[in-house]
Amino acid sequence: MIDVASPSHSPIVDDLIAKAFASLRHIYIPSGAPTPNAADSICLILIDRSWIVATLSYYIAPPDVRLYRVAVDPAHQRQGFASRLIDHVDETVAKPKGYTLALYTIQETGNVDIFRKLGFRVRSRCIAPYAQSPTGQSVHEVEMTRGPSN
Repeated sequence: MIDVASPSHSPIVDDLIAKAFASLRHIYIPSGAPTPNAADSICLILIDRSWIVATLSYYIAPPDVRLYRVAVDPAHQRQGFASRLIDHVDETVAKPKGYTLALYTIQETGNVDIFRKLGFRVRSRCIAPYAQSPTGQSVHEVEMTRGPSN
């Protein structure tokens, strides 16, 4: 079941995000990236057998619906939960408005290939302005899109 997260879900969602991204912290560390205004974004949760197993947040920035914090509990990865959330936003928000889904990912994580399998294409690539490797080296931010403008 996919639902909008309520304030009471925040601690669980925050914990899930921390666990999901923990395995990437040896590759990159965020360095104060601006996050969308909470009033302008929606956090979705995917519940499987009474457990929140995945989450993503999005906001609308025409002509895009921007996805961020796409996270799946490590014990539930590779089961299609992220894909279900992304498809839900595509079908209920992006397609009805003719918008494109868009997201940013760090190239060095290998997530570009994962998002390609979900139908995303690379829109742009640059040195990440808000992330770096744990040793202070640059990492690369890749903007990817899926939808009408692909």
